Amino acid sequence: MRVAQRFLIPACLSAGALAAGAAARQDAGPEQTSPEERAAITRELSGMVAGSSSSCLPPGAARSASSRIYGSTIIYRVSAGLKYRSDTNVRCTRPGGNRDWDILVTSTPIGRSCAGDPVQVIDRNTGALTGVCAFGPFVSYRRP
Repeated sequence: MRVAQRFLIPACLSAGALAAGAAARQDAGPEQTSPEERAAITRELSGMVAGSSSSCLPPGAARSASSRIYGSTIIYRVSAGLKYRSDTNVRCTRPGGNRDWDILVTSTPIGRSCAGDPVQVIDRNTGALTGVCAFGPFVSYRRP
């Protein structure tokens, strides 16, 4: 009984700290994307109409799409007329780290990317881990 108490209290404190940290990160979301990145997102989605929000990408969409990271936003380009936007829980890369050679590595337990799935950003040249975040809901954008 004594051992359980010794581990239970730190675990509860850790869970509380994680929840508080997550709430703070969630509130700070828009500030994690710079004005330049927000302008690039606007250009990327220019002329497209936002559709419905979904917790997961359609099966196979991530495999056939190219992706681009803009601070705390990831955009999957499936085709010229279809893109998906996911606003992540935190900034995925360091400021200035949105390079064309960054690689997204995802862990998808059900075979397709869903909100909450972890994303690792790897530098293609060095293989170094340059960022970690988690997907938010996916919003489709289509050309009218």
